[in-house]
Amino acid sequence: MITPTLSSRSEFLAVVGDHPFAALYTSERLSAYQRGNAWVWVSEGPWGALTAGLGDGTAALELLAELQAAGLAKGGRLHAPRVPREAVLGLFSAHHFGEWDQLWSTTPPPAARGEELVELLPAEATPDIDQLLDEALPDSSVRPGKGGVRDWYGIREDGRLVAVAADRSANGVGLLAGIAVAPDQQGRGLGAAVTVAATRRLFTRYATVSLAVMSDNERAIKLYERLGYTSGVARTSFDLS
Repeated sequence: MITPTLSSRSEFLAVVGDHPFAALYTSERLSAYQRGNAWVWVSEGPWGALTAGLGDGTAALELLAELQAAGLAKGGRLHAPRVPREAVLGLFSAHHFGEWDQLWSTTPPPAARGEELVELLPAEATPDIDQLLDEALPDSSVRPGKGGVRDWYGIREDGRLVAVAADRSANGVGLLAGIAVAPDQQGRGLGAAVTVAATRRLFTRYATVSLAVMSDNERAIKLYERLGYTSGVARTSFDLS
């Protein structure tokens, strides 16, 4: 029977050096398992039950498979370090794969043109936010009133909402999500402006600010790196059939 190596969140975070990904996706209810240079944990994270890993991808994937076989994995969607899809399919009946990067910064970003236009959006802006997300990020699960969103920041031009970003911070880590620009307004630097302004505001409360981006979105990754999001981990997530 597989047994936890650690059951204390504080001890686990100390072992992994307060890793921002681990800090975000854990709660006090935690079981952490170690194998070599890999850790896998099961926790009630800020957005529900979750099973995830850090470190060596092969070892973490094997641990995830053992936890799943023992009925200990939770959440339905598993989050591994970046591993080939073939390796996942060799151990799991899996589908709905996602390859993404969790990036973070520990220093405020350089100034961006237009960041002074960014405002904290009131609750009355919910229909406008939803409309913009329907146009720019229709599959986004980050929506007003859902997913632990604290605030929305945005840019309006002539009364129209043209760019947004959500504050989804949790567990002492600033977290940006739902960054979107109206399709007909892209290429004007609005994404940089709303990201910079929101990031600066989060740095007034947090020492680390993070965001997630799909690994094939090279344009966005280059932008975020330019804005100081130069540390990160590559992830492979998948649903279980």
